[in-house]
Amino acid sequence: MDGAWALNELIVKRWQQELLPQMCAAITREVQRAVSQQFTIQEIQQVAPPPRTKTAAANRLPFDDIPGIIDLLCSEERNEVRTRRPVCV
Repeated sequence: MDGAWALNELIVKRWQQELLPQMCAAITREVQRAVSQQFTIQEIQQVAPPPRTKTAAANRLPFDDIPGIIDLLCSEERNEVRTRRPVCV
């Protein structure tokens, strides 16, 4: 019985002193590598936004023009329905 406790204590000490720090270091390296790759990919994919033009601002509806907003949404929905392909032929 004492041998089992001694063995258990040795295993716990080895885990605490060697294995857990090594595993934490390996996981930290992997996370850092993944994060740096992700940021590199995002920086490559990041594109400058298109320049704002006066026509874009002129086409914008005022926020309190509820009927105009509803008309715009309905017309966009109608255009979307027209361009959809039929599912069943």
